[in-house]
Amino acid sequence: MKSIALLLSLVLIGLGACSSESAAEIHFSDAESAMTQAEAATAANNTETAQAAYDFALQEGDAATKADALYGMLNLQLQNGLENQAIDTFQRLSADFQDRLKSSDVIKFLQTADSQCLAQAGDTMLGYAAEHFPEV
Repeated sequence: MKSIALLLSLVLIGLGACSSESAAEIHFSDAESAMTQAEAATAANNTETAQAAYDFALQEGDAATKADALYGMLNLQLQNGLENQAIDTFQRLSADFQDRLKSSDVIKFLQTADSQCLAQAGDTMLGYAAEHFPEV
């Protein structure tokens, strides 16, 4: 009986040690590989890795990669109901990469915001669309 209690104590101590360990840091070699990993993480619903990869690409990438990272990040935030972050990302995307932002992109973002019931994000995007794409 004492051996079972000792074994149980060791298991509980071991579990406690495991739970106090911090998550391994995520490292990326370059912006392109970070984008590849971000897309894979998004598809696997690994929000933390995807966000870290998009952040890395935003810091280290060229202009095209930064725009792609903002697109991916915005989609990730909308899909996960992170409304305030999504609004900030959309505003950055529309300010920094207005020439790349098409009406079809805004419509897709709006559809995602609508499916997630993100009214403020939707309003922000609708306001942008009304100003920049009056034909829509």
